[in-house]
Amino acid sequence: MARPDGRSDDWAFGYGSDDTAAGVMGEIGAVVMGNRNFDADIHAGGLPYGGQVKVPQFVVTHTARPPLTAGSLAFTFVRGGVEPAVVQARAAAGDKLVALLGGQTNKLERVEIVSTPQITSMRFRAVK
Repeated sequence: MARPDGRSDDWAFGYGSDDTAAGVMGEIGAVVMGNRNFDADIHAGGLPYGGQVKVPQFVVTHTARPPLTAGSLAFTFVRGGVEPAVVQARAAAGDKLVALLGGQTNKLERVEIVSTPQITSMRFRAVK
């Protein structure tokens, strides 16, 4: 989930001792995002998820770009659409989850909702 301006930098980490966000982030093994989300975060001087998810990051783009390291995060730019980016992310994630940041889907399947006084975490699976 991102802010209205496309940034995803730090919204999930301002909730004190709540462990829900940290738990969700710990299950992520790779991130796939669109170029707009990447550019919004980087141009705002931030990193996706505030740089807290230190896993391989795959950016779907139309323009060939060399890999980039920003902070402690490694970004790989993937041409050809979301599917090849997800294939690469799954390989990098091993048995962990691949997080999709941004983009659009036609249908979502609810997987889990966890509520605490500080945050509600909702997980969905994109359905083709």
